[in-house]
Amino acid sequence: MAEPIISFIDANGKELTINEPLSYGTVDAGQTIAYSSNPVYIWNTYSGNPSGIPTIENCKITTITMNPLDTDGESENTPVSSGREVIAQKWVQAKSSGYYGFSGGYPSWDPTTNYPMQSGDFQENWTAIGGTNEEDWLNISDINPSGARSIYFQIAIPSDATPAGSNSNIYWKTRISYTYI
Repeated sequence: MAEPIISFIDANGKELTINEPLSYGTVDAGQTIAYSSNPVYIWNTYSGNPSGIPTIENCKITTITMNPLDTDGESENTPVSSGREVIAQKWVQAKSSGYYGFSGGYPSWDPTTNYPMQSGDFQENWTAIGGTNEEDWLNISDINPSGARSIYFQIAIPSDATPAGSNSNIYWKTRISYTYI
């Protein structure tokens, strides 16, 4: 059996990777800003033949720091620029807005084109995510082969956040956890 290939594709068709990350641009302390290319579609095998690809189950997402030794942002040794406060204080918020399933043809980066919206887990409220404890994750349910979950992201920066410095960026990772058989 083939393994699932997970892809994060934003509403503009850009694949989000460690080298091409989701970006909020300039955000000041005390602001809440939505990602400008919401939603982000989390795909199970975005391109290619879905035959033999398993459903990914028990899917959930969180954010972690860029420091592999301090994914929860609890160490003072993890710099602000590596996401220490973003993760420890749960600045990133997410909500699921449904599931798109395969309906024939070839996958398109925009699942609303060839994929009907399925009934699902539409969330009205934002969930603050960050860290690796069970309560730090957003559960997003299963994703069938050639299916996608639609996730909205925003960042809420507290007014007492530590400045990253002039022309500095803050980086963190979005992590997905799932099982498959």
